[in-house]
Amino acid sequence: MTISKSILGSLLGKNVYKITLSNGVIDVALTNYGATVMSLFIPDKFGNKINVVAGFDSLEEYVENTTKIGATVGRVAGRIANGKFKIDKKEYNTTINQKGNTLHGGVEGFDKKVWDLVEYSLTDRKVTFAYISPDGEEGFPSTLKVNATYTLTDDNSLKIEYEAVSDGDTIVSLMNHSYFNLDGDGSGEVFETKLLINSDIITPPNECGVVDGTLLNVKNTVYDFTLERKIGDVSKTVFPSGNTYDVNYLFDTSYKKIASAKSEKSGIVMDAYSNADGMQLYLPIRLKGKYIDYPNYSFFCLETQRVPNAINCKNLPSPMIKKGDKYYSRTEYRFSFLTDVK
Repeated sequence: MTISKSILGSLLGKNVYKITLSNGVIDVALTNYGATVMSLFIPDKFGNKINVVAGFDSLEEYVENTTKIGATVGRVAGRIANGKFKIDKKEYNTTINQKGNTLHGGVEGFDKKVWDLVEYSLTDRKVTFAYISPDGEEGFPSTLKVNATYTLTDDNSLKIEYEAVSDGDTIVSLMNHSYFNLDGDGSGEVFETKLLINSDIITPPNECGVVDGTLLNVKNTVYDFTLERKIGDVSKTVFPSGNTYDVNYLFDTSYKKIASAKSEKSGIVMDAYSNADGMQLYLPIRLKGKYIDYPNYSFFCLETQRVPNAINCKNLPSPMIKKGDKYYSRTEYRFSFLTDVK
């Protein structure tokens, strides 16, 4: 069991840290810039440790990045249609940053903030970051106090917990935006990865890419992952011309296993547990920017969140919290290893 801390740099008068946790099997690196997962090294079936998430090494790369790699997304994950919503008949307008909508908290969401490092514990192998989002930030009402806690467990799980409380009525949906490749960062397409999703309902986006309250049963559709199948079997069918797969699956809010992914190439299995009522399966066509240029479909994301745009859909569970109420979200990625793969 080890934990270490180093300084990546400084921004806006605050130190930006890199904190590394290890349980002897898994090594995870975190930073308080965006409360971000920087790397997640796990041994493959040959005993070689591979990084199964996308990430950067320097603060400059994270500052320039626009894809929210590994970061905490907020104040509200997903899209808000037209950047508008109402609370008690009062309309709020949030920052438009994606095709006429608000995406992942606006222009400068929680991923672009230097969070405070509140706690890092060798005994608990736990790190807690904190951020205070002021009233009116990106157009969202009320001041929101947020904690993000990452815990690396003895049984090879990375647990992510978000807690928040507001001084007034507001909306909140927090999630971690890690990009996974169980064959290792830089290994190419994830089409051979096998995926299972324990949901038979999606909230399909409309022509503007926004959830509008429509529900669709996945049975006999290409969106059906209730039985394990290769990611490539679906993505190549849905988007043969090469586009992004970006669909939200619906759950209840009990804590349960929502998805499982495995690679026979590496022998790594990842089971996702969460109390979120939504999970976005996101297969980016390409991650490209100043410091990155990955081939198409090099990663998959399992974005555990409140259902996108639910504040504007009466038939979906609302992401609103009342003054003084506590928001709590928990997601856990449990890693194990295939023993029968040669």
